[in-house]
Amino acid sequence: MKNFVKWAFFTSIGFIETVLSFFSVIFFSSFSAAVKFKGYVKKDNNSAECFILGNGYSLKKVLDEEIEIFNNRDVFTVNLFYETSFFYKLKPTSHIIADEGFWKPTLDERIIGIQKRFSENLLKVTWNMDLFVPNDGFKKIHEVLKSNKKINLISYNRIPVAGNKKIAHFLYKQNLGMPKPSNVLNAAIFLGLNLGYKKVYLYGADHSWISDLFVDEDDNICCYENHFYDNTRSSSKMAKGSLSLGLKSIADAFDSYKLLDEYSKRHNSRIINKTKGSFIDIFDRY
Repeated sequence: MKNFVKWAFFTSIGFIETVLSFFSVIFFSSFSAAVKFKGYVKKDNNSAECFILGNGYSLKKVLDEEIEIFNNRDVFTVNLFYETSFFYKLKPTSHIIADEGFWKPTLDERIIGIQKRFSENLLKVTWNMDLFVPNDGFKKIHEVLKSNKKINLISYNRIPVAGNKKIAHFLYKQNLGMPKPSNVLNAAIFLGLNLGYKKVYLYGADHSWISDLFVDEDDNICCYENHFYDNTRSSSKMAKGSLSLGLKSIADAFDSYKLLDEYSKRHNSRIINKTKGSFIDIFDRY
């Protein structure tokens, strides 16, 4: 009886997640963006590889000592990578953003600064580069960057899809949704897989947030900021009561990696974590 109740409980949760995902796709995904995305898929290329560069601190050593490994490769950079000199050295084939802070109106001066530097740096791009933007930010970003003809703007649906795996994988493959994109690396891996890359290599995917937490002398919970482009190791104080939300976000990101690993294997692709010391424990290493 106990096993039956347990089975019924988890079956019900899966059914509810599937229904919610289905209706989320119907109401919030762009079907036209999904169709257009298929035009960028690499057809029948089993040797296709891409290199996704996260912004973890470990990437600094790789870029300083082994940057040539990215020569003539399909390189994906994310978030604020464009604020570094390496952006112009590497000339990545693609750049990915996922946070609405890049385009939504705000009074926050820090976010306004990010938006300003984003447009300034992207308008300086002199090589052909794909810029992947969530569908809900496409119009705004297009308006800002339309004068730079070197940038090919591609929209994608970031609607979280969960529940029944067969249905979820079908919606993933149609570009109508993805595993919950708790961070930009979740989205970047998904896009790499759906673009047809059979090997997706990860660098700078430290995900060491748990070890970066500490309590200061005033008993405030703080977290170190560890990006490869930071000149100094800074930290920020977390808002009171926010730790549980922060830990949940971390757990969500790792849950999405599990879903991405399952999805990749279903389509005979591999996600390979080349980040030394990475906390991501689901993907193949090195």
